[in-house]
Amino acid sequence: MKILAISVSFLFLFCALAVILVTPTFEELYRSFGVDVPVFTEVVLSTHEYWLGLALIPIPLVYLLESSKRWQATTQYFLLALAILLIPLTIIALYLPIFEMGSVVG
Repeated sequence: MKILAISVSFLFLFCALAVILVTPTFEELYRSFGVDVPVFTEVVLSTHEYWLGLALIPIPLVYLLESSKRWQATTQYFLLALAILLIPLTIIALYLPIFEMGSVVG
């Protein structure tokens, strides 16, 4: 189970670093076009600086629950599912205004 805990932690860290590095580019793009972004996208744009903190949450959580074998696997699978959901939801949030711009232009 330690491998799963380490994998989940690295997955969260990878997601957070990707969002932190990529989001400012999208934010500048939307501002230069003067596009009104949807609320879903605005949440990602306004909170991208805090995603590194989100990435650090699984590490102590997994090690604190290591003594409780009953909750350890459940917590790790929940965090894995959360990380897997965050990736496509973030991509959708960042590309949603581009799709809306395409529907207006086309």
